[in-house]
Amino acid sequence: MSEEKDFVNGIIMPRKLYNQIEELVVSLYVKHNIKKIPINPFQIAVAEGYVLRKYSELPEEACEILRSKNIDGLNLFDKELNTYVIFYDDSQSKHRQKFTIMHEICHIKMKHKEASDLAEHIANHFAAYALAPTPLIYLYQCEDVLDVERKFQISRKCAEYRFQSYQMWEEYQICKVYENKLLNIFNDRG
Repeated sequence: MSEEKDFVNGIIMPRKLYNQIEELVVSLYVKHNIKKIPINPFQIAVAEGYVLRKYSELPEEACEILRSKNIDGLNLFDKELNTYVIFYDDSQSKHRQKFTIMHEICHIKMKHKEASDLAEHIANHFAAYALAPTPLIYLYQCEDVLDVERKFQISRKCAEYRFQSYQMWEEYQICKVYENKLLNIFNDRG
């Protein structure tokens, strides 16, 4: 299978790009010695040197504008701090906040400079895969969507997407080098 179709926007990306995104996620797991689920995107962001800011810490007018435009999060480079600041809507569910933080980490890592459907698709796949990587769904013997949702502490929508990806992965049973690396990390978690 050389291409996959996005589950929401109908965007088609080459499998090679999905692999690149997933390999980037695994490199974060390795870099930060992540060996248990559920992962904590807040800790990852801080470990990467990013600053986290809640919408509730912003002036009320700015907060209202972001929420009225349904912007769950964004990132900006702060020259004074010499790092990225990730802003996120803390009125959203914890699951949504975790997804948003991982989504914004992707935009930073992939050096996305402007918004596009493709950049959003990439960041969505990165966030979903980071929160519930396919090999870990296998390792933790998730039997259905509810199992993925519960074990990885993610939203139902995200769990549905990840379980669907897992089912395709399981059908083809092709484990890539980076996936084996992830499995080895979790198998050695002692």
